[in-house]
Amino acid sequence: VRGPSSETPTEFKPNADLESNVVAKNTTGSNVSASRRASSVQVPACWDSVRIGGVLREYQKAATCYEQSLVAARQQQNPVFEEQTLSNLGVTYFQLGEYAKALKAHEQQLAIAISRQDPTAKGQALVGLGTVFVALGNYEKAIEYYQESLQLIDGRNLPDWQGTALRNLGIAYISLKEYEKAISYQDESLKLALQYQDKRGEAQALGNLGIAYFSLGEYGKAIEYHQKHLQLMRQLKDGRGEGQALGNLGIAYHALEDYPKAIAYHQQHLAIAQKMGDRLALAHAYNNLGEARYKNGDLVAATQNFRSGIEILDSIRAGLGDDDLNKVSLFDTQTFIYKNLQEV
Repeated sequence: VRGPSSETPTEFKPNADLESNVVAKNTTGSNVSASRRASSVQVPACWDSVRIGGVLREYQKAATCYEQSLVAARQQQNPVFEEQTLSNLGVTYFQLGEYAKALKAHEQQLAIAISRQDPTAKGQALVGLGTVFVALGNYEKAIEYYQESLQLIDGRNLPDWQGTALRNLGIAYISLKEYEKAISYQDESLKLALQYQDKRGEAQALGNLGIAYFSLGEYGKAIEYHQKHLQLMRQLKDGRGEGQALGNLGIAYHALEDYPKAIAYHQQHLAIAQKMGDRLALAHAYNNLGEARYKNGDLVAATQNFRSGIEILDSIRAGLGDDDLNKVSLFDTQTFIYKNLQEV
């Protein structure tokens, strides 16, 4: 997204609320299809300890929990338990910026869903895969997965998963700069969230609408949406969502040339990303903070922020190993911070 002026550096990275749902421990809950409910699943107690209201806390602890669960699931030869664990592992690896591991987990999840002939489970796996491909910059493939998932997931029984697919589909179109189409999908997901009293889905849709309107240059309207997003995420005690809202408010105030306020918001976002171990959010926070500090005349601090962000992005890309195609796609989404450092 380009800034309000032609002065350098001119690009910031908005914090799109890209989602990939965590499967709840209770297999009678709304996140699980009828065929899943027919199978008893014994899961470790850590599933509850790493989540608050369905939202992951510290990602590294969650990864350890789900890795241990995967071993247990395979020892029990329980495909339902294994599939749910792979889903949660994929989500956790995604938040840690370990995209190769996230792809592998969701691909294995998809294979089990197909072998079990469970269309709903297949749709959920496709949402997870689509989420990773958006982060990698492969928007066309992500859109294909999301659209297929919407055909498979029954919104009446799983409105949260349908809402996730709609919101992430909208984010993919934001990335392609098709803002009107993006707004349409976010509006649809917002109506769904309000209908089913899904406060988190409501908050996420509001935040994504804020990004879309920011991209259209409607900064005041964007701030209104981001403030609502922030308020709801704080009510829900959702640290990741709170951090995204704070970062997007910082970007909006940057566009209005209120750099001290932008810096304050980005510093809050940075602190939350550090606490949660969200590497991609941390890299974006460093870049956006560097942008604001550059504009505010603090070139030394800006340079340090850009370098910190680059180190994180380099480590994320290195984690893709020999996957050169996705490395290139990911780099294309990250060139903003390298350009910013060159201009300081």
